[in-house]
Amino acid sequence: MQIDRSYAIIDTIAYNLPNGYEVLGLKEPIDIKTDFGSYRAEFVSEGSKLYYIRKREIFEGTYPREKYLELVDFYDQIIKADNTKLAVKKI
Repeated sequence: MQIDRSYAIIDTIAYNLPNGYEVLGLKEPIDIKTDFGSYRAEFVSEGSKLYYIRKREIFEGTYPREKYLELVDFYDQIIKADNTKLAVKKI
C-alpha cells in the first residue's frame, strides 16, 4: 500500500448556545495515533460558545499489505469519533 503524500486538515466549528442552555458533561479529547496518521478531536466550552476542534494527519509512506486492516480500523475509528454527540439542557 502506498500513500502518495502527507497532509493535515484542521477544522473548527463554533456553536452559539441559546440563552439558558448549557452542555451536559463535556467529552474528553479523542486521540488516535497510528503508523498511517493521527487524529485529535475535542470540544471546548467558553461561556455560551461551544467549539469542536478536529485535526487529522495522514502520513506519506509505503506500507506492507498485511497492514491494510489496520488502515481500515484507523478510518473506522475516525468515523466513530466524528459521530460523537453532546447533550445540552435548559437551565
